[in-house]
Amino acid sequence: MTELQRRLPLEGAVNLRDLGGYHTADQRMTRWKVLLRSDNLDTLTEADQQALLDYGVRHVVDLRSLPEIQLKPDVFAQSPHVTYYHLSMIEHGPEMDAADALPGHGEQYAYYVDRCQPAIKAILETICAANDGAVVFHCAIGKDRTGIIAALLLSLAAVDAEIITEDYALTAGFIAPRVAEIRQRIVNAGEDVERFDRAFAAHADSMRHLLAYLQANYGGAAGYVRTIGVDDSAVEALRLRFVGDA
Repeated sequence: MTELQRRLPLEGAVNLRDLGGYHTADQRMTRWKVLLRSDNLDTLTEADQQALLDYGVRHVVDLRSLPEIQLKPDVFAQSPHVTYYHLSMIEHGPEMDAADALPGHGEQYAYYVDRCQPAIKAILETICAANDGAVVFHCAIGKDRTGIIAALLLSLAAVDAEIITEDYALTAGFIAPRVAEIRQRIVNAGEDVERFDRAFAAHADSMRHLLAYLQANYGGAAGYVRTIGVDDSAVEALRLRFVGDA
């Protein structure tokens, strides 16, 4: 499939895409319609929602903070057709402020995998256990928190690090029109444009930094998930569901 086919063409989400179709180190391939990553789902139309149900989505894992979901509730939060989980990866407060002060996204991602381990454990265990349909996991724009979780899941499936990096970098193109609109409002309001540009950047080197950090400090994603207490049987269940013959 092409990148445009990988992204689901929805009106209310610009960065919702399937993680299927990636080759693995053992000459297999990640399956379509198992794991999907996304930006916020608060503006999905009824047609969008039905399209996702028809696609097989039965679980939504919302990685945003409590203030974020209160401001922009997920459309599936009360759905009778989908199991919705709010599993905040990091709440606003001193730790997020400390991460924001770091020099780049790569350093921030490394900080998160060190400091948010209980939350990441809960997120991964929930995704691993959701075996009766496709799972969508998302944050606000589908880049940082979503990017970290996607990188861990793809790494556990033995997808090459450079492919994971390329998947992360797809976000930049998909969110560009929406980011341009917001940026213009920032400019018009006389607010800090440089800070905005840093926050919304999706450079491949940021993901390379995270993957190298995981390898150097935990022996890779498999070592990391063991360190944070995710059971091997849960990871194996995920692999059986997510990886198939090429």
